[in-house]
Amino acid sequence: MNSLLQRYFGFNPAETSIRTEIIAGVSTFLTMAYILAVNPTILGVTGMDKGALFATTAITSGIATLIMALHAKMPFGLAPGMGINAFFAYTVCLSMGHTWQFALTAVLLEGLIFIFLTVTNIREKIVYSLPPSIQKAIGVGIGLFIAFIGLQNAGISVKNDATLVALGQIFQPGVLLVIIGLISTSVLLVKNIPGALLIGIAITTICGIPFGLTHLDGIVSMPPSVEPIFMQFEWHNIFTVDMVMVVFSFLFMDLFDTLGTLVSLLYKGGYVKDGRMPRMKESFFADAVGTTIGACFGTSAISTYVESAAGVSVGGKSGLTSLVIAVCFFLSLFLAPL
Repeated sequence: MNSLLQRYFGFNPAETSIRTEIIAGVSTFLTMAYILAVNPTILGVTGMDKGALFATTAITSGIATLIMALHAKMPFGLAPGMGINAFFAYTVCLSMGHTWQFALTAVLLEGLIFIFLTVTNIREKIVYSLPPSIQKAIGVGIGLFIAFIGLQNAGISVKNDATLVALGQIFQPGVLLVIIGLISTSVLLVKNIPGALLIGIAITTICGIPFGLTHLDGIVSMPPSVEPIFMQFEWHNIFTVDMVMVVFSFLFMDLFDTLGTLVSLLYKGGYVKDGRMPRMKESFFADAVGTTIGACFGTSAISTYVESAAGVSVGGKSGLTSLVIAVCFFLSLFLAPL
């Protein structure tokens, strides 16, 4: 068994265990599972079918993460990138006035260019051309950005015309629940409890019951069809100036998003030795192919998720962690109500 796991997923029993890899995979999935709800909400403003978007998000995330597991053999999860999906919806479609089919065509072209840049090692050379301080700083910036989004969604940080941001109503049930979750998870992390983030999520979910914020409206349902958004492209706009601008914008954003996240995770997992980062080309290949497949299924660009640090922090070391994440995404197709 261990020899098969080592061959296909890079599993090393001297460094980790199957139990640890499973816990790491579930932990990462639960910290990034929000994308199953958020991505359809964001892209849905363009007129895309939200049910189809839910199914597409689950399918493409599962496929891209499976490529990461088998090809790169790294413990990282992939899904439609936050920020990139917002640019897709609010800038390209709503502000610039393009159709979502136009935007999907741009994502497809971006994915194909990424595959070329990966195969020719150009993306890897870009990474090594940056000073180590900048490599690490990109991940910090992404983390702060995601933290700020979390504070806003929680109601801890609210809009203020005078100071731009202000403290929200912290005694509201939802805000109190977030604070409980942050404190309990932080204590578990400081105590180095295995599966701290997973346990923190469970504690927060249970505490949400008396607050009236945790609801269960069902568990299992059949997945929606992806047909309304599958293979919807505007080929006649490929050679337009607008298409070139949008593709370049997607390319630039996704390049440094994935670059910063991947470098941060490699440092977090202790993979970096003497400034060299292992299996970077294979990891880049996973998100490049994932982006191309994602465009065909009908979603914005796929990227490696910084939330993968949740699994790395509990001991995830190999592609077996990614396999667990991929399986969770595929299973979520049938667990939409839950």
